[in-house]
Amino acid sequence: MGEAAETSVLRRIAGRGRGGREGSASPYSPVWHVIVPRAADEVTGVEAALVRIRQHEANLAGVLDAVGETGLLIRLLRNDGLDGVAHLDSSLLAAILEAQTTGRVNSGDAPERAGTQTDAAVVKPMVDRWLAAAVEEAEHRGLPAAPWTEFATASRLADRRAAELIVDEGKFAVATVEVGFCGGAKIGTLTLAPRVAGNRSGGAGAGAGGGDLTESVMAASARLSVILDRPRVAIGWVQNLQPGDTLALARSRLGEVNLEAAGRMVSRARLGQAGGQRAVRLILGPGASIGDGGLALPGPHPAGAMDLGGLPAQEPGSAPGLPDLPGLPDLPDLPADLPGDLPDLGGGDGLPDLPDLPDLPGDGGGDFPDLPDLPELPDLPDLPD
Repeated sequence: MGEAAETSVLRRIAGRGRGGREGSASPYSPVWHVIVPRAADEVTGVEAALVRIRQHEANLAGVLDAVGETGLLIRLLRNDGLDGVAHLDSSLLAAILEAQTTGRVNSGDAPERAGTQTDAAVVKPMVDRWLAAAVEEAEHRGLPAAPWTEFATASRLADRRAAELIVDEGKFAVATVEVGFCGGAKIGTLTLAPRVAGNRSGGAGAGAGGGDLTESVMAASARLSVILDRPRVAIGWVQNLQPGDTLALARSRLGEVNLEAAGRMVSRARLGQAGGQRAVRLILGPGASIGDGGLALPGPHPAGAMDLGGLPAQEPGSAPGLPDLPGLPDLPDLPADLPGDLPDLGGGDGLPDLPDLPDLPGDGGGDFPDLPDLPELPDLPDLPD
């Protein structure tokens, strides 16, 4: 079946039992007509075609109201921190999952359900490929940059409440892309809603000049490194490492690791999982705390004042006010009858006079006798020639 005939069939199938979609025809319709079947074949190996694409603008509540509570909700993210949402209805989710796992798409309606973390991992390559291919084709045709340019899928959003907490408010450029698989075996809808730059609703994050403080903070670099272990090995062993070699670590090392930033240890930590994601649980040391402003770490004390373990801070040059020490017990008196008399060291400023040393022997004086003279030794015989 040719592409035009297949699209016509898909349009008729899509029109049955479906209400009208909000919005108008998208100027990027020719782009999606080209990239939908091409990207689907590259990623899943199954046939797909664009049914239609519509565009409109809405706020976050309007986007979430339109997509409902079922299907898969994913956060969109751009390198500069600008975000948005993407939604796959249950039919599109089932079609991509079937194509990725079995290589074909079954006919029939898909059950309405909420997408899981595993679903998100399976379908994200397909959505990312559609986004990237649509940008490339639009550039090739000389069209203006599409609203979803430079966006990619990020984390799964568990539900509407999670989306409202994580995704910034503002104006969203909404595109609803209806896709049919295998001649109409399943037809599903992909909703793309990237937030329009510079159109954030006023709030605590908006600066006086209309700037987005959240975007500036999220775009700032804050690299943290988790150090599992620092084993000591011979340099020759390191030089002989090959791809696939295994470095054995003690299991006890995985129980507690160091979290470092800029080469300085920030905290002790434990590795684990939270909400299906890899996570690091901080073990805060003395002086560190977590509050509304995030993780507060103990830093250098200000010059001129230092708190030493509870002692009051003092200004330079003043004596510290030490706390009173508890009273010590009285020592018993020494006995009066100590054995032996202790020598009198004498008074005065110096030491007592010392006795004269005796004369050395052989000088004719003192208490030592003179030593006799040694006899003369005989001459040694002449050595033979």
